[in-house]
Amino acid sequence: MIFAALDTIKGFRQARISNDIPTMAKLYRQNVIDFPAKNGNIGGQIAFYNNHGLTGLISHPRAYLNNKMHCPYEILRFAIPQLIDNDRGLHKLEIIQEYWTRETAIKHAKEGLFREVAGLENALETDLEKAAILFERMVMNYKSQRKSQNGQMAFYIEQCQLAGLFGRKHDFLDNKISPHELLKITLPNLYEHLKAKGKLN
Repeated sequence: MIFAALDTIKGFRQARISNDIPTMAKLYRQNVIDFPAKNGNIGGQIAFYNNHGLTGLISHPRAYLNNKMHCPYEILRFAIPQLIDNDRGLHKLEIIQEYWTRETAIKHAKEGLFREVAGLENALETDLEKAAILFERMVMNYKSQRKSQNGQMAFYIEQCQLAGLFGRKHDFLDNKISPHELLKITLPNLYEHLKAKGKLN
């Protein structure tokens, strides 16, 4: 059933049979992680599996999925284990939703921002306006590499591998699927500065 769902993605079956991990990872990101929201519901991995007839599979505890429900990581661990925790495959932060707490969200968001936006960490300590310019240029104006929505959400998902974080709502993000809320708890001074400039409307 899991293969049947994933094999509806053009090229996935061929990549799976040949164990082409980079191609499987690319197609999974484009078609499952980036699965579009419909009818006001959250998009992403769980929406993909529900849309492909796996609601019954993922809605009940099952021993071979470590008795976890609605868990994309366990689905892949069972079906295609070589695709996860692999340098050429998917990072666990992209697919694990249960992992996230306020502390882990702040930790990985900071790590990703400081890694991908050169000069941001230093600017936050010395020149908040410069930090705002860097953030706006590199994060807010980010152009998606996967033809998904541009901007902050795409940056966090593609450059920081935080798709798992945005896979469902969290209390520490005010129950919103919102990059603004992530910035608010991660870099509060920068958030307030950008908000005062009218950049976060």
